[in-house]
Amino acid sequence: IVNDSTGQLSNYQLGDYLPPLEGTLIKSQNDPTVYVINQELKRPLTYLTFLTRNYSFAEVKTVSDLEIILFKTGDWYWPPDGALVLINDNPTVYVMDKSVRRPVTYFVFTQRKLSFTKVLRTTLDEFSHVPAPADNYWLAPLDGTLVKTEGSPSIYVIENASKRGLSYDAFVSRNYKFGNVKILPSAEMDVIAPGLPIL
Repeated sequence: IVNDSTGQLSNYQLGDYLPPLEGTLIKSQNDPTVYVINQELKRPLTYLTFLTRNYSFAEVKTVSDLEIILFKTGDWYWPPDGALVLINDNPTVYVMDKSVRRPVTYFVFTQRKLSFTKVLRTTLDEFSHVPAPADNYWLAPLDGTLVKTEGSPSIYVIENASKRGLSYDAFVSRNYKFGNVKILPSAEMDVIAPGLPIL
Protein backbone atom coordinates (compact mmCIF):
# COMPACT_ATOMS: atom_id res chain seq x y z
CA ILE A 1 0.00 0.00 0.00
CA VAL A 2 1.37 3.39 -1.02
CA ASN A 3 0.53 6.33 1.21
CA ASP A 4 -0.37 9.33 -0.98
CA SER A 5 0.98 12.10 1.22
CA THR A 6 0.98 14.59 -1.66
CA GLY A 7 -2.72 14.28 -2.50
CA GLN A 8 -2.06 13.36 -6.13
CA LEU A 9 -4.78 10.70 -6.15
CA SER A 10 -7.39 13.41 -5.94
CA ASN A 11 -6.44 14.38 -9.51
CA TYR A 12 -7.61 11.04 -10.87
CA GLN A 13 -11.21 10.29 -11.78
CA LEU A 14 -12.73 7.32 -10.01
CA GLY A 15 -13.45 4.39 -12.36
CA ASP A 16 -15.55 1.26 -11.98
CA TYR A 17 -14.88 -1.09 -9.09
CA LEU A 18 -12.37 -3.77 -10.02
CA PRO A 19 -14.19 -7.13 -10.11
CA PRO A 20 -12.74 -10.47 -8.98
CA LEU A 21 -10.53 -12.47 -11.32
CA GLU A 22 -11.89 -13.83 -14.62
CA GLY A 23 -13.87 -17.03 -14.07
CA THR A 24 -14.57 -16.42 -10.39
CA LEU A 25 -17.99 -17.64 -9.20
CA ILE A 26 -19.76 -15.36 -6.75
CA LYS A 27 -23.12 -14.90 -5.04
CA SER A 28 -24.50 -12.57 -2.43
CA GLN A 29 -25.45 -13.55 1.08
CA ASN A 30 -29.22 -13.26 0.60
CA ASP A 31 -29.70 -14.16 -3.09
CA PRO A 32 -29.22 -17.67 -4.54
CA THR A 33 -28.25 -16.33 -7.98
CA VAL A 34 -24.72 -17.39 -8.91
CA TYR A 35 -22.62 -15.17 -11.18
CA VAL A 36 -19.41 -15.77 -13.11
CA ILE A 37 -16.92 -12.99 -13.78
CA ASN A 38 -16.51 -12.75 -17.56
CA GLN A 39 -14.87 -9.82 -19.35
CA GLU A 40 -14.99 -7.82 -16.11
CA LEU A 41 -18.76 -8.28 -15.84
CA LYS A 42 -20.70 -10.43 -13.43
CA ARG A 43 -22.96 -12.64 -15.54
CA PRO A 44 -25.83 -14.59 -13.98
CA LEU A 45 -25.84 -18.35 -14.51
CA THR A 46 -28.77 -20.62 -15.25
CA TYR A 47 -28.55 -24.09 -13.76
CA LEU A 48 -28.11 -25.37 -17.33
CA THR A 49 -24.99 -23.26 -17.87
CA PHE A 50 -23.71 -24.15 -14.41
CA LEU A 51 -23.94 -27.86 -15.25
CA THR A 52 -22.60 -27.73 -18.81
CA ARG A 53 -19.56 -25.74 -17.71
CA ASN A 54 -18.84 -28.25 -14.93
CA TYR A 55 -18.92 -25.64 -12.20
CA SER A 56 -19.05 -26.68 -8.57
CA PHE A 57 -20.97 -25.01 -5.75
CA ALA A 58 -17.83 -25.50 -3.64
CA GLU A 59 -16.14 -22.93 -5.90
CA VAL A 60 -18.76 -20.22 -5.32
CA LYS A 61 -17.56 -17.31 -3.20
CA THR A 62 -20.13 -15.53 -1.05
CA VAL A 63 -19.79 -11.76 -0.86
CA SER A 64 -21.87 -9.17 0.94
CA ASP A 65 -25.01 -7.73 -0.64
CA LEU A 66 -23.37 -4.30 -0.63
CA GLU A 67 -20.26 -5.57 -2.40
CA ILE A 68 -21.94 -7.54 -5.18
CA ILE A 69 -23.93 -4.54 -6.44
CA LEU A 70 -20.65 -2.68 -7.03
CA PHE A 71 -19.78 -4.94 -9.97
CA LYS A 72 -21.34 -4.29 -13.37
CA THR A 73 -23.88 -6.91 -14.51
CA GLY A 74 -23.74 -8.40 -18.01
CA ASP A 75 -26.02 -10.66 -20.01
CA TRP A 76 -26.67 -14.21 -18.86
CA TYR A 77 -23.66 -16.45 -19.36
CA TRP A 78 -24.08 -19.19 -21.97
CA PRO A 79 -23.29 -22.92 -22.17
CA PRO A 80 -20.02 -23.91 -23.89
CA ASP A 81 -19.82 -24.85 -27.55
CA GLY A 82 -20.87 -28.46 -28.10
CA ALA A 83 -23.43 -28.48 -25.29
CA LEU A 84 -26.64 -30.30 -26.25
CA VAL A 85 -29.93 -28.89 -25.01
CA LEU A 86 -33.53 -30.09 -25.22
CA ILE A 87 -36.49 -28.03 -24.03
CA ASN A 88 -39.04 -29.97 -21.98
CA ASP A 89 -41.93 -31.24 -24.16
CA ASN A 90 -40.10 -30.25 -27.38
CA PRO A 91 -38.29 -32.88 -29.51
CA THR A 92 -35.86 -30.45 -31.14
CA VAL A 93 -32.26 -30.75 -29.95
CA TYR A 94 -30.10 -27.62 -29.94
CA VAL A 95 -26.32 -27.49 -30.11
CA MET A 96 -24.20 -24.61 -28.88
CA ASP A 97 -22.08 -23.41 -31.79
CA LYS A 98 -19.92 -20.27 -31.66
CA SER A 99 -21.69 -19.21 -28.45
CA VAL A 100 -25.23 -19.39 -29.90
CA ARG A 101 -27.87 -22.13 -29.92
CA ARG A 102 -28.70 -23.85 -33.21
CA PRO A 103 -31.27 -26.60 -33.85
CA VAL A 104 -29.86 -29.78 -35.33
CA THR A 105 -31.44 -32.26 -37.79
CA TYR A 106 -31.19 -35.99 -37.22
CA PHE A 107 -28.82 -36.31 -40.20
CA VAL A 108 -26.41 -33.73 -38.80
CA PHE A 109 -26.80 -35.16 -35.28
CA THR A 110 -25.67 -38.61 -36.43
CA GLN A 111 -23.05 -37.32 -38.88
CA ARG A 112 -21.35 -35.35 -36.12
CA LYS A 113 -21.55 -38.39 -33.85
CA LEU A 114 -23.48 -36.53 -31.18
CA SER A 115 -24.98 -38.56 -28.35
CA PHE A 116 -28.48 -38.42 -26.90
CA THR A 117 -27.00 -39.46 -23.55
CA LYS A 118 -25.32 -36.04 -23.36
CA VAL A 119 -28.48 -34.04 -24.07
CA LEU A 120 -29.61 -31.96 -21.10
CA ARG A 121 -33.26 -31.06 -20.63
CA THR A 122 -34.15 -27.56 -19.55
CA THR A 123 -37.15 -25.33 -19.04
CA LEU A 124 -38.34 -22.79 -21.57
CA ASP A 125 -37.49 -20.03 -19.11
CA GLU A 126 -33.86 -21.18 -18.76
CA PHE A 127 -33.61 -21.73 -22.51
CA SER A 128 -34.71 -18.14 -23.14
CA HIS A 129 -31.44 -16.99 -21.56
CA VAL A 130 -29.33 -18.95 -24.08
CA PRO A 131 -28.15 -16.64 -26.91
CA ALA A 132 -29.95 -17.11 -30.24
CA PRO A 133 -28.24 -16.56 -33.62
CA ALA A 134 -29.04 -13.54 -35.75
CA ASP A 135 -30.29 -15.86 -38.53
CA ASN A 136 -32.70 -18.81 -38.67
CA TYR A 137 -30.27 -21.43 -39.99
CA TRP A 138 -29.68 -24.73 -38.27
CA LEU A 139 -26.37 -26.41 -37.47
CA ALA A 140 -24.86 -27.32 -40.83
CA PRO A 141 -23.41 -30.68 -41.89
CA LEU A 142 -19.65 -31.05 -41.64
CA ASP A 143 -17.52 -29.10 -44.07
CA GLY A 144 -16.86 -31.13 -47.21
CA THR A 145 -20.24 -32.89 -47.14
CA LEU A 146 -21.92 -33.21 -50.55
CA VAL A 147 -25.70 -32.73 -50.44
CA LYS A 148 -28.68 -32.45 -52.75
CA THR A 149 -32.46 -32.78 -52.60
CA GLU A 150 -34.59 -35.51 -54.16
CA GLY A 151 -35.60 -34.63 -57.72
CA SER A 152 -33.12 -31.77 -58.13
CA PRO A 153 -29.92 -32.07 -60.17
CA SER A 154 -28.13 -29.38 -58.12
CA ILE A 155 -25.33 -30.62 -55.88
CA TYR A 156 -23.83 -28.55 -53.08
CA VAL A 157 -20.72 -28.82 -50.95
CA ILE A 158 -20.71 -27.59 -47.36
CA GLU A 159 -17.98 -25.01 -46.73
CA ASN A 160 -17.77 -22.77 -43.68
CA ALA A 161 -21.21 -23.97 -42.54
CA SER A 162 -22.89 -22.90 -45.81
CA LYS A 163 -24.02 -24.81 -48.91
CA ARG A 164 -22.25 -23.85 -52.14
CA GLY A 165 -23.67 -24.96 -55.46
CA LEU A 166 -21.25 -26.88 -57.68
CA SER A 167 -20.97 -26.62 -61.45
CA TYR A 168 -20.20 -29.88 -63.26
CA ASP A 169 -16.65 -28.69 -63.97
CA ALA A 170 -16.10 -27.84 -60.31
CA PHE A 171 -17.50 -31.21 -59.25
CA VAL A 172 -15.13 -33.08 -61.61
CA SER A 173 -12.05 -30.94 -60.92
CA ARG A 174 -12.38 -31.56 -57.19
CA ASN A 175 -12.59 -35.32 -57.79
CA TYR A 176 -15.95 -35.58 -56.07
CA LYS A 177 -17.94 -38.82 -56.45
CA PHE A 178 -21.69 -39.02 -57.03
CA GLY A 179 -21.78 -41.96 -54.62
CA ASN A 180 -20.78 -39.63 -51.79
CA VAL A 181 -23.69 -37.23 -52.30
CA LYS A 182 -26.20 -37.26 -49.43
CA ILE A 183 -29.85 -36.78 -50.40
CA LEU A 184 -31.71 -34.62 -47.90
CA PRO A 185 -35.36 -33.57 -47.62
CA SER A 186 -35.94 -30.10 -49.01
CA ALA A 187 -36.91 -28.87 -45.54
CA GLU A 188 -33.46 -29.81 -44.25
CA MET A 189 -31.72 -28.17 -47.22
CA ASP A 190 -33.67 -24.96 -46.59
CA VAL A 191 -32.19 -24.55 -43.11
CA ILE A 192 -28.57 -24.66 -44.33
CA ALA A 193 -27.16 -21.18 -44.93
CA PRO A 194 -26.58 -20.44 -48.64
CA GLY A 195 -23.13 -19.59 -49.95
CA LEU A 196 -21.69 -18.45 -53.24
CA PRO A 197 -21.67 -21.05 -56.05
CA ILE A 198 -18.45 -22.68 -57.17
CA LEU A 199 -18.16 -22.48 -60.96
